[in-house]
Amino acid sequence: MTRSLTLSGERRRTEILDAALRCFDRQGVTATTIEDIRAESGASIGSIYHQFASKDEILTHLYCQAVSAYGAGLTKALRSKRHPKQGLRAGVEFHVRWIDVHRPLARIMLHWDESELSVAGQEMLREEAKRFSKELGLWLREAVASGAIRSMTPELYAALFIGPLLEYGRRMVRDTAIADEGHRELADGIWRALDTDRP
Repeated sequence: MTRSLTLSGERRRTEILDAALRCFDRQGVTATTIEDIRAESGASIGSIYHQFASKDEILTHLYCQAVSAYGAGLTKALRSKRHPKQGLRAGVEFHVRWIDVHRPLARIMLHWDESELSVAGQEMLREEAKRFSKELGLWLREAVASGAIRSMTPELYAALFIGPLLEYGRRMVRDTAIADEGHRELADGIWRALDTDRP
């Protein structure tokens, strides 16, 4: 019985998060109210507050869910190939495909100001970002050690690798006419910025 209740609670929680995401995407985070989320999800106000303390907590969970899923997927894609160049291509393809499939979630991740999150939310996000930075940093150090890419400061890696990914992603979520086929050219451009230029 307890297991059944737990599954029911998890299902309700997911329904509320999914409904909130639709509301946020349709009318914006600021304009969305708990009542909007209640109407969209079919849950009672009491059920929503049983799962989440506030709209901010719902936003926090969606934001951290996006960062966690994206970060884990990107680092897995980078490590899916033996050579760093092919790994980078796989990573860029994952990035573009993930945004194409998860545009509402990507809009929150790429556009919402994280400073608007609660203190607890900002701490959750810092932990997710720290985990992602650690995994990405390890991949970069291994690629440098192999002689495939140049050694740079973390700030330069962020500007030359992560920067283009984020900018392309922002353009994708603003303009649905931008398809996901641009990942090859994007990967080539990033690789040229990181490559050691060895024959």
